[in-house]
Amino acid sequence: MTKAAVRAQLGKPRTIQQGSNEIGAFMTFRYPTLSITFFAGSMVTSVTTSSMLERTSRGVGVGSRVAEVVAKVAKVRCLTESGLRHCFVGAFTAGRRVTDFTIKNGRVARITVGFVID
Repeated sequence: MTKAAVRAQLGKPRTIQQGSNEIGAFMTFRYPTLSITFFAGSMVTSVTTSSMLERTSRGVGVGSRVAEVVAKVAKVRCLTESGLRHCFVGAFTAGRRVTDFTIKNGRVARITVGFVID
């Protein structure tokens, strides 16, 4: 989706963050339980939710235990990297899509679906 399409669907963001990092310039639209990021252009590159209402087709979402993620998400892998525990599906390879479940205290705290840029 484009920025205009996101606004048409979700309305005006609560806040807009702009910045840059080692990948390049980005803009993030922040809604109450949703963040939508655009890197180097007008197309969505990632969507992050902290809403307990968003679930996978098998019922996994924010609040799910790690064991539930492992049991219900096909091909998921879980790692602890730099002190961050996460489970993910896909490959952190440029051009690939990844679904990442951030884990805190043994439960999913947020879910990000995005395209790997670099």
